[in-house]
Amino acid sequence: MLKKVAAAFLIACSVGAPAFAQDSKAALNDLNDRSGAVRQSAVYTLGSSSQRSHASAVERLAYDSDPGVRTAVAWALGQFKSPSSENILNTLARDSNTEVRQAAINSLANYRSIATGETLLRATYDSDVNIKKSAINSLAEVKYSHAGPRLSALLSDPNADVRNAASIAIKSMNYNAPSSMVSTGMRDTDSRVRTGSAENLGNSANESSISSITPGLEDRTPSVRKASAAALGKTRSKKAVPFLIERIKEDVNREVKLESASSLAKIGAPAVESIADTFENGNLEVQEYCIRALSGMGETNVKLLSDYSKRPEVRELSIWALGETRSKKAFPAVFDGMKDPSAKIQQTACEAMGKLGTAIFPELKEELEGADEQVRKNIAKALGYMPYTNETAQFLTDMMKDDKETVTAEASVALSRFGEHSRELVMKMLKSDDEMQRTGAINALSLMGKESVPQLKDALKDRSAKVRAGAVLGLGQMGEKSVASEVEMLFEKDDDPEVKRACAWTIGKISKPSDNLMNRLILERTRAAGKKLTALQRTIEDTIKILESK
Repeated sequence: MLKKVAAAFLIACSVGAPAFAQDSKAALNDLNDRSGAVRQSAVYTLGSSSQRSHASAVERLAYDSDPGVRTAVAWALGQFKSPSSENILNTLARDSNTEVRQAAINSLANYRSIATGETLLRATYDSDVNIKKSAINSLAEVKYSHAGPRLSALLSDPNADVRNAASIAIKSMNYNAPSSMVSTGMRDTDSRVRTGSAENLGNSANESSISSITPGLEDRTPSVRKASAAALGKTRSKKAVPFLIERIKEDVNREVKLESASSLAKIGAPAVESIADTFENGNLEVQEYCIRALSGMGETNVKLLSDYSKRPEVRELSIWALGETRSKKAFPAVFDGMKDPSAKIQQTACEAMGKLGTAIFPELKEELEGADEQVRKNIAKALGYMPYTNETAQFLTDMMKDDKETVTAEASVALSRFGEHSRELVMKMLKSDDEMQRTGAINALSLMGKESVPQLKDALKDRSAKVRAGAVLGLGQMGEKSVASEVEMLFEKDDDPEVKRACAWTIGKISKPSDNLMNRLILERTRAAGKKLTALQRTIEDTIKILESK
């Protein structure tokens, strides 16, 4: 029957609003039909509408002689969530029919009164396992404050599904169940119950809980070990450190190791010495988790992580960890990473610098003076990983005046990351007398989506060939077919080889082939060959092939 309820609900959800109005009118009439099946279907239809105005009509069938109808009523009243329905659902929760009781108990999850809480508590003693589980789940939903002792007792229920449901409910209610009862769950035959028990021990974790939690670290199931490691972190006790260090060194599961590192971070300063010793004596994998643990303690370990960042084997990870500290003190080591020969380490350093935030702007601007092209490019990239502020946007705008295209391009990419926040500023840059700023603005707009098409279209007339070429490429990247004629005309009339090349590439993206266009492309290919403009010639040849295949 409950499968029918679910099916009815899914069918109802697929019906549009106008159909509901029509079906509801017919369903209200069908509530008085002599056939139980018809009445049941009518109740499902009305319940699926979720219109509380139908509640009183459905409530009249709460004591129908047909249990299928009563089941439908119990379900529908849960959809209406009408205050007047609560007492009726409490009555139906004691119905002689199992399916009626379960439907009512599920619906009572929408109510919060003491009467409902007591009804659900009584239902946990039901002989039917499914009703027991439904009652436990509903108790967790209503957060009935007096349910804790009963849920704790259910941790010893003969049925594993019931024990698991009780464990989950205790966790969701943040109830501190007696550790003796929860500890029993750590020895349960069902891994779900053992996992839940470890999590619940974490709810009330303190130093006295450690002896109850640690057996879970040796459990054969990774989820139990992970939950136990998390629970130890909540004790904030130095006594938990050796057990967590052991997991980092010996466990075969990465999730368990990560959770152990996270717990060490929660314990904080009392764990640092042990972590540092483990790092010095551990292999590369162990060192990774040590660094992760240190990174989670904030600026406490900036000096230690900065020292580690000088070691080639853990340099990248240490720089990442310095970013996680969000500390201004990490700037020197992170900035050093932006100068590293490795592109991968440079990228990590840029992302880490972004996490340090705007507090490091004075240092960053100071380093910008006299920096080489690659470092300036990385500074622009790092700014793109920072939160948007007017100061960040202005910093990037200033960097667009750089005399190196790689730097201005990176600055424009970074500015585009801020989306609509920076659009107004980028629009102002289009009016700048500085060619590099206008080029950067075009690059940024190209990355901001099709809302930028009007500005890119206007830029096709810019006095700078770089700006015109950038606008054409941006339109091509967007696949903006509405400007095909403008691009084809620019291809024909513009004398700059790079603009022509950009047009040729974009034509392959957005234009439809025609005899006139193909003839024009062939003519320009011949001219490019005569002028030995090899790059333009090859781009046109590629475009011709693309159009021929359309």
